[in-house]
Amino acid sequence: MTASTDTTTTAAGRPCWLELYTPDADAAAAFYGELLGWQVTDADPEAGISTMVTLRDRLIASFEPQEDYAGWLVTLLVDDVAAAVAEVEAAGGGVVVPCTEVGNEGDSMLFAVVTDPGGARVGMICDTDPAPAAPLEAGMPLWYEALTEGLEAGTSFYERVFGWRTREIEPGGSLPYRVNDPGTGALCGIGERSAFIEGAPAWRVYFGVEDLDSAAARVPELGGRVRGEPQDSPYGRILPVADPQGAGFMLVEM
Repeated sequence: MTASTDTTTTAAGRPCWLELYTPDADAAAAFYGELLGWQVTDADPEAGISTMVTLRDRLIASFEPQEDYAGWLVTLLVDDVAAAVAEVEAAGGGVVVPCTEVGNEGDSMLFAVVTDPGGARVGMICDTDPAPAAPLEAGMPLWYEALTEGLEAGTSFYERVFGWRTREIEPGGSLPYRVNDPGTGALCGIGERSAFIEGAPAWRVYFGVEDLDSAAARVPELGGRVRGEPQDSPYGRILPVADPQGAGFMLVEM
């Protein structure tokens, strides 16, 4: 369940950016700083983001203020945002934020937020010089998956809009889950929501930890919530948790 370390910049459809929408960025910074070792600083006002989240000098996310919502937004690379947005409704999705220019003058990019046919929100951006996939280290985002309503419709949507090439994770098996694999290794996944979570369709992010039991004990101490029991997986033990504001994510033991 660890994403490919392929650094190809033309890997359309791969996750390239994370944003945490939160009603309390300061509390979120304290929580993730203690749990995952992140450093959170204010961003340049012209950068198009509110904060910069770094780990060992690598920029991995931003925290964005949102008064009445807490959750993670995964953004995927596309070659042409306008062209991708034009395909969204025909593919069964919806447009939440239309094409918007973000970034500093002279170094701007087009960005949009859409929903897949099941209602899961996802960002899209055209970045001609994206950072390579995160290293397989504690505190880093190691896997991303869309848990949506209707696996077939969702798969068709991501293939059409984002250029995914999908395959079953268990060919001939019963698990309703597929991965986006352009031939260089799996980049992210998609699953039938009802088989994995009880809440609304959403993208889910996995962050690496060295000791899952220790991390699980720290979550409530820091004001967060453990949402289930640790589970074994072929990729390491995993655990669903939430931060103090209610944004859910996964921990995966490396």
